[in-house]
Amino acid sequence: MYGRLGMVVSVLALGATAIRADMGTVITKDGRTLQGDITEEGDQVRINRGGIVMVLNRDQIKEIRTETSSADEYAQRLKKLTRDDIGGHFRLAEWCRDRGMLDKARERCEYVLSLDPDHANAKLLLKAVNKRSRRSTDAKSAPEEAQAKEGPKTTWRRGDLLDKEQISRIRLAEVRPGERVNVRFKNDVLDRFLEAVAGTDGYNQRDSRANFMAKSNADKLAGILDATGMHFADDIEVRSDPESIRVFKSDIMPTIKTSCTSLKCHGNSGAPKIRLYTQNTPAAVYTNFYNLDRFEKAVPGRGKALMFDRGYPEDGLFPHYLLPKSLSDPALAHPGDIEPAVRGKDARQYTMALDWIKEVLKHPRVDAGIEPKPDEKDKVPPGAKPTSRAAEKDKRSPPPR
Repeated sequence: MYGRLGMVVSVLALGATAIRADMGTVITKDGRTLQGDITEEGDQVRINRGGIVMVLNRDQIKEIRTETSSADEYAQRLKKLTRDDIGGHFRLAEWCRDRGMLDKARERCEYVLSLDPDHANAKLLLKAVNKRSRRSTDAKSAPEEAQAKEGPKTTWRRGDLLDKEQISRIRLAEVRPGERVNVRFKNDVLDRFLEAVAGTDGYNQRDSRANFMAKSNADKLAGILDATGMHFADDIEVRSDPESIRVFKSDIMPTIKTSCTSLKCHGNSGAPKIRLYTQNTPAAVYTNFYNLDRFEKAVPGRGKALMFDRGYPEDGLFPHYLLPKSLSDPALAHPGDIEPAVRGKDARQYTMALDWIKEVLKHPRVDAGIEPKPDEKDKVPPGAKPTSRAAEKDKRSPPPR
């Protein structure tokens, strides 16, 4: 679907020189109105809406109204009004609101109320403008302030147990389309999501907002993840386990606890590569899952092998680590001399592990965003461009063959 966030809308070129980003409004030929920081780059126009970027080409666009051009027109419109024209000043406030000129809209509302303190429409418009202005300010300032004062909000270091917020992010990354989980939306995230996607495919009808808000929480979550991936993860709390974790806890953890978590293996603080825990607490279960799921190993002639290979389960390390070395692929066998967890491929623990990866964990892995990427350890960028689930899928493991 071309209108999803993170996707480029392809159309023909008209050409123009690049200019600086300017707050304004883009009106498309198909009737959408998109507001944000606008940058014109050659034949493309970028609209940054609180960190969510859309890219359109020029022959898709009917009109661009930037603050610079709108300010000149505002001055001309204001000049034509008499001081006591209450209706004219209110209409000018609405005109400013429609173009994202919130300061001017507020100024005109306050002027109307100074002439008529009981002007109901001016009161409502002023309230809406102030609320929208606060959201815009929070979206721009909060990420930088948080990084300056606290560093990355969800940073995790190897050896740590995951905290509640990090567990929620992993749950969110593991939720699959249509899956029902207990979810709580915080900090007006539904309103901010709708503002971010307003005018895009699926959210460009008059009743789009009402239709979205009437959905169940699970369906709202599916819509958010489909359009913007993990972009709003900090304000979405997932309170129950998705299926992949439920099965991991019931079918995989017992095998791990009896074979991999001894003090001689991965059960102590100085364990090589991976630290695993024996407790049944959410922190221990999710830390074990995350440690294993993120693990990869260079294999000569094969590139990198994953612990849980969601695309080709039999080529993952985990099934081979369970087997005796005589039955596992030499390139994928567990290093060192260890007691195998199972005697053969017909063992119940082995078939459950393989079935879990094939049937439950088969969906491509989504980065939960709880640690910097290897090339970003020393810096965290102030607000990365979100990517839709559809776009993320192209960069991950291939589907099962």
